[in-house]
Amino acid sequence: MPPHVRDFYDILGLKKSASADDIRSAYRTRARKLHPDVNKSPDAAKTFAELQQAYEVLSDEGKRAQYDRFGPDAFGPGAAPPNPRSRAGQRPPSWDDAPRGPSGTPFDFSDDDDVASMFDTIFGQATGQAGRAKPKASGRARARAQAYEQTEPEPQDIRVDFLVAATGGQQNFTLRDHSGTGTQSVAVKVPAGTRDGAMLRVPGIFPKSPTPDVLVRVRVQAHDIFRRSEDAPDSLDVVLDLPLTIAEATLGATVDVPTLHGRVSLTIPAGTASGRKLRLRGMGMNSSTGTKGDLVAICQIVPPNAPAISELEKDVLRRIANLGGNPRVGKAWQG
Repeated sequence: MPPHVRDFYDILGLKKSASADDIRSAYRTRARKLHPDVNKSPDAAKTFAELQQAYEVLSDEGKRAQYDRFGPDAFGPGAAPPNPRSRAGQRPPSWDDAPRGPSGTPFDFSDDDDVASMFDTIFGQATGQAGRAKPKASGRARARAQAYEQTEPEPQDIRVDFLVAATGGQQNFTLRDHSGTGTQSVAVKVPAGTRDGAMLRVPGIFPKSPTPDVLVRVRVQAHDIFRRSEDAPDSLDVVLDLPLTIAEATLGATVDVPTLHGRVSLTIPAGTASGRKLRLRGMGMNSSTGTKGDLVAICQIVPPNAPAISELEKDVLRRIANLGGNPRVGKAWQG
């Protein structure tokens, strides 16, 4: 590898075994920190350009295979130009894709107008407005960025049903004009897998206003039994607590479990303890990119109502408990 070219995986902070989702997530995280409007270091533009190039290559299956085989030489001076159709059909640039200009070519960091156009593209579409890039700016990038910040509306909170946020859909809201002079009822399209706090842009609902678009912040409402996985913030997994009787957990059973996609039968292995996680593959959230999460059922043993148990039944329970021995063994339990 040429000494002046950093390893693309190292730029994104990833290993070569990283998945496509890992690459996309790493790019989004680093792009927010390294964007020249945020990163004030002298080499900010160069650093961000390196990040762009690394993502452009590793997010494309064909280019990544070529890079893994030949290294950065495959994309250095003298290498064949990339196929302009290799990413055909994909959506316009957003935080999920390397920033590009209106022509589809990478931004030129030596050109102030191009940097300004990049600013508009990133911040205009990162909030959910796909396919509506603003015209290319003119003048200094800083002046254009400041003008943009002055006209960008403050986000309005919308309360979105958990199932709508999880599976995608539309929900009606009354949104107010940024100037506060009017309101408009509108159906907001919520992408599948939308997280609490996500920003979405509703374009052009106040055409006579200086800020015709409305920026909304999603507040996902709690569900009676479903919740999003807290162990992996970027995961599409859905979690539920699954109540089981002592008999079901001890002897095993087949129980019906609700999912985002309908009810399914789940086999409970004999001897299941409270806290055991049973995973239903592909039954969680499905993102707009086709990625599927899982449903994770956390088993919770529910004891019977003690006052309703007869003395004979209590005796049977004690005998059953003795079959397993004392579960609290070891030096730690001896005090």
